[in-house]
Amino acid sequence: MSYKCSVLDIGTKLLMIFSLEDQLWIFINCFVDLDITIHAQTARMWISGDESLRQMTLKLFQHPRHLMMLILYHVLIMPMCITVCEVINGDRVPYFGHIFRPRESAFRISQHAGAILELGRSIRACFRASDVACRVHAFVYILHYIAEVMKTGVVWRVVIVVCSSRSVLLHTFASQDVWHVVFGTLGERKSMLEMQRCDGARPACGQCQRADRAADCEYADGQGATASQILEQQVTQLEGRIAELESAAAPLVLHDPYEAYRRSQTAAQAGPTAAQRTQDQHNVMKYFFRHASEVGFFLHIQRFLQNIAIGPYPDHISALLNAIYLLGAQFSNDVQLQAQQDRYLSHAIDLVTPAMSSGNPSAVIYVLQTEVLLAYYFFDNNRALEGTYHMQAAGSTALACRLHQIRSARPSTGSLGGAQYNLPPPVDYIEEGERVNAFWAAFVLDKCWSTVLGSSPALTDDASRCSQIDVPWPLDMRSYENHPFPSDFRSMATVQMFIGNTGPEGNVNSLLALHAKAASLLESAHRLVSRWDPGNPTFQGNFNHLDSRLERFKQSLPSISRIDPARMDIIRDLFVIHTLVHTATITLHKPTEPQAVASNGRTWIAATAAVGVLQRVDLNSIQYINPIMSMLLTTIADVIVRGIMTAKSQNAINASNRPALMAPLNQILAALDRWSTRSPTARNQRMIVQQSMADL
Repeated sequence: MSYKCSVLDIGTKLLMIFSLEDQLWIFINCFVDLDITIHAQTARMWISGDESLRQMTLKLFQHPRHLMMLILYHVLIMPMCITVCEVINGDRVPYFGHIFRPRESAFRISQHAGAILELGRSIRACFRASDVACRVHAFVYILHYIAEVMKTGVVWRVVIVVCSSRSVLLHTFASQDVWHVVFGTLGERKSMLEMQRCDGARPACGQCQRADRAADCEYADGQGATASQILEQQVTQLEGRIAELESAAAPLVLHDPYEAYRRSQTAAQAGPTAAQRTQDQHNVMKYFFRHASEVGFFLHIQRFLQNIAIGPYPDHISALLNAIYLLGAQFSNDVQLQAQQDRYLSHAIDLVTPAMSSGNPSAVIYVLQTEVLLAYYFFDNNRALEGTYHMQAAGSTALACRLHQIRSARPSTGSLGGAQYNLPPPVDYIEEGERVNAFWAAFVLDKCWSTVLGSSPALTDDASRCSQIDVPWPLDMRSYENHPFPSDFRSMATVQMFIGNTGPEGNVNSLLALHAKAASLLESAHRLVSRWDPGNPTFQGNFNHLDSRLERFKQSLPSISRIDPARMDIIRDLFVIHTLVHTATITLHKPTEPQAVASNGRTWIAATAAVGVLQRVDLNSIQYINPIMSMLLTTIADVIVRGIMTAKSQNAINASNRPALMAPLNQILAALDRWSTRSPTARNQRMIVQQSMADL
């Protein structure tokens, strides 16, 4: 979400890529992953009465973070979503049942749908009724605070908000380009969002003149401070006040959204020479490609290097290169290279949106690759909200490109809705292989992280929604050089047939294929137990079948001990795959052991088996690993802690067996400690494991 204008980028992306139902759900889902308790009546109290919106907003900055986030949610997100519904459906809002799904550790909004609907309408009315100055102040403050929560690192250019009873105009400045985003009048049943390029006329542009808002038109081009720039200065001053008010307990770390820009400007004035920058880029790329497969890099490396041999680069290549530099700097042992991560991140994010809108079909695959890399970076840096955003973007882009239907045996019967990217036919088997592997890279990312975070996956594998997965299992990239698919080869229901064991698996055992199969088993276990109903014969049959499928897949996996120790890339990937499958067993059987964990129970056996895999790996040779491992090891540690607590309650622990019982936890801590030097997520999960061990 850290783009130059969050409202512009989120709004246009969602409207272009997703169907209405998906737009609303994903929009809400970006904000409900925060562990915040909702207090609808309290929220309504603060926004009721005749108090102006500006005064209300300023007062809210003096209250606890959970209330602030709740109000921001209602002020900005709910009115926009309600407006979307009303524009398309008249005065009806039929999607509450879909949006407000009760979820653990998230908003319980389903209990307050009516109150929130009323609240959203009252906020829109407040925006219409208040004077322009109040609306501008309030909206800029709100956007700025959301930017801080999202930990954005770029310069915001929301310079004016003009509200009326008939339309809302946002002037947004991205570099020298000015766009007007016009939201249609409520009740109109035509296009909801229209983007029009500003004609740059002075003193007021043509768009503002036609909207009868010439007095509110302004430009941020250096010819004196604009009203919005003055507002930005006031916002910066507010940061200090927020920090003071929230420093007492569990403070929210705020980040200056202009800091990265100022750093990059300073570096540009007194930075390294061009030769030094070139050498740095060479070094970070070297570090990146040592771990490329662990962060979902799916492109043919040699062809990619050929494509970047000669500059200058279009936006889609520059965006991807900066994402590669970003992760390479993180993997690096060089402190100076590590210090450049903010610059690379800012450049990568700035370039993703213009790259997607460039109209170049080949750019879409590069953008998808960039989104995958950014998601892994954010997840590894304990920024799950931003990681989820880029993960959803990668999944939706894969669907929009119809990568899930590559070589599908079934006829095309419908549309996903939203924008579709009509990719030209691949030029050869390598390019087709890149597209196949692109889908599965997005699939692995989506299934693993949506499961551990408890969010809804972007890739649903649902024929009724035209998202069924028919693309064949991925091969290693070198195999595509040898024309692996006959021209008439077709596949269908790839994941469903694997889970159901209803069709031939073939001999597709590439590391990416094994990873995708393990991720599908983990997600299937999570989805099945979310509908826990052991008394239902159908459920019990599905449970037993999935349990058996898991065990068969475990037996088919290559043993890490048989891999050449010099091939650490293969060892790291297999380490993740084995751990995913053992975690899937834990997920499936955890509801059968809600309290006590017996030493002969299935979760304990799976947890100790996972630690056994950990013992067979030389941790000193693994400086970086897929960030999902930190989450999986925390789940495994939880089972072991509960098992020890069970034994302790049964007086089954003594001086002779205690070291053996504690050894698996110590090994997990050692692994997390090893990775925490580069991974804030590993560092955070290590603290969680340590806290869980406090009472042992």
